[in-house]
Amino acid sequence: MKKSNYEVNSILKQKPPFQMVDRLEELVEGKSAVGIKCVSSNEDFFLGHFPDQPIMPGVLLMESFAQTCALVMASVDGSENNEKVQMIVKVKDFKFVRVVTPGDILKVNVRRKNKSLAMATFEGEIYSGENKLVAKGEMAFSSASYNKRSE
Repeated sequence: MKKSNYEVNSILKQKPPFQMVDRLEELVEGKSAVGIKCVSSNEDFFLGHFPDQPIMPGVLLMESFAQTCALVMASVDGSENNEKVQMIVKVKDFKFVRVVTPGDILKVNVRRKNKSLAMATFEGEIYSGENKLVAKGEMAFSSASYNKRSE
């Protein structure tokens, strides 16, 4: 199952400029996903990281991974209906092997490792271009009730 940019926007709690998944190329409900992030030269973080040689911060690569995982969890736990939000509780062995620069198209592959309802653990990789490994690692998440702030 694919999800367009519009569908991803409606599910994720993070919004631009902090939304790090543009669309889903593949989603296997509750099990795995392939998220796509098109890295543009006009991303806000490139203004300061680093202006003369723009590099996407590693923490934002991890956020792209986390948001792709959140979309997998949302497919089974009610998050699509704004009832829950996923929070990172653990990051394990995350490694960065290549820099990401403007113009790169990231493919974020995540797979759920466990079936626990209390905590979801994922492993995966981020690739750029022709299957060039950018980063890989594991993350664990817990879900919490989501309450929008009233204005």
